Formats: sequence, C-alpha cells, structure tokens
Amino acid sequence: MDSLQHMLCTKESSLRIKEMASLDFPAFGNIYFADAPVAKNLKIPLEDGFCIEPYCSPLFWNCGAGEAELYKGGNTNRGPSCAEPAFMYAQNVPDFASLPVENPAEDKKELEQQLSDDERRLQNDISICNQTYDAVMRLMIPKMRIAKRLDPMFFRLFHYCFTTWRDGAPAIRQELLDLRTLWKELELPGNCPYVPTDEELREHAVQYEDFETMQQLKTWLKISFQTTSDGWIPNELWDAAKEANKAAYDEWIDTARASKASRERMTVNKAEKLWPFDAR
Repeated sequence: MDSLQHMLCTKESSLRIKEMASLDFPAFGNIYFADAPVAKNLKIPLEDGFCIEPYCSPLFWNCGAGEAELYKGGNTNRGPSCAEPAFMYAQNVPDFASLPVENPAEDKKELEQQLSDDERRLQNDISICNQTYDAVMRLMIPKMRIAKRLDPMFFRLFHYCFTTWRDGAPAIRQELLDLRTLWKELELPGNCPYVPTDEELREHAVQYEDFETMQQLKTWLKISFQTTSDGWIPNELWDAAKEANKAAYDEWIDTARASKASRERMTVNKAEKLWPFDAR
C-alpha cells in the first residue's frame, strides 16, 4: 500500500475506537463473567452475563493481547479485559499508528543522515499514520479529546499509581513534588497536603537520580535485546540473549568505571545494584 492507503486504513481503524469510546461503564476495573468466584460485594453487574470486578494487573495475569507470541498461540484465554479512564490512554498509541521507539544512545541527526530513500519514505508514512490517529482522537472522540487537553500533570500521578510496583516510589514521589509546585497555577483548592521535610527531599533527590538512571538503562536494554519491558525472551533466542546480556553488562560496568574516574556519582557498586538481571 502507498501512504494514502495507509492513512485511510489508519483513519478507518481509529474511527472504530469511537464505537468503543461510546460505551459507558459504571466503574473502573476488570470485566469478568458474572459467575466468577469473587465476593458479591466486589461485583458490579453489567449486561449479558458480565460484571466489573477488582483490577487484575499484568503482574498477576501476564497474558496480554500483545504477548500471544510468548505462548506460541496455544493459550486462547487472554484473561479479563480492563475498563479504565480515558486519560490512562491519552498518551498511548496503538501499534498501527505508533512512532518507532528511539534509542537514547543514538545521535538522531546522524541516524537520519544514514537513512536510505526507502527508510525515509517509511518514516514519513508512519508519521502520517500517527498524525491521522491523533486528529481522529482529538476531533471525533469526546472522551479522548477532553483527556488529551488535560494538563499532563493531572493524569501522570494516576498513571504512576498502578505502575509503582515497576517504577518504584521515587517516580510517584516526584509527581507529588511537581504537583505541589504547580498547585496554585493549576487552580487546585486549598493547599497541597503533601509536605515533605528537608531530609526527605535530600533522600528523594538521590533516589530519583538512581531511578532515572535505571529507566535509561532499562530502555537501552529493551531496545538492544528487542524485548518487552518485562524482559521476556523466546526460548529459541535464549542463548543469544545471554551473550548479549553479558556484553551489555560489561559495557555498563565499564561506563561506571569511567564515571568514577571523572568523579561523577556513578560507581561500580551502584552500577551493580542498578543492573536489573541476575545474570552477569
């Protein structure tokens, strides 16, 4: 297909989301069968034999629709579907309209100069699809339009509420500090209830620096290993992944040694603690 055909397909697929957004749910949570073995006081009835029950995160049910390849197509039970607020998805883009993930370790300008004509056309095609999706969300889907117009400060805090098991306390603490700084500017009532002490702020500064370093490391590893954020690797690629892991670890430790020599905060001991895998 050419760029115009891709754009039209993206437009049609995006308009399907309008139908899904028209659905109204009485609560946020997961959709289960009405006879699921869960306490009655935790069930909110829906139509056609379904109900909404407590949220079940991927941590407990790691079988999302995008991870079927991990199960070789043999597992047809994808677990409960999720009903969440529109602002949770305001910054998320489906695969058919998403931009490629950038490697923070690469020079963007240098990379663009190395692209072939076909690769440039492909990037332009992807950009058009992304803009088409964004236009449909903003102009034709009221829930998403309102969510996208919100100040990101409002929903980032909620986003981190259910990713703290992965991102840790420093991330959500930083959002609280940012919210506190902009409390009056955002025209929120009263005063921000979060009032950390000077000692807590000093501890947080160190912890948040480690958090940012860890996130950069994980992003680099995810791109290098071509894996998901959970680090899943197919069995047939395991041996190659172990070799790549060893090479990445050696490079990470060498970087820490260089940082120590230049009197930066990173040390070999800290690098060891931040490394996310048991394998070295």
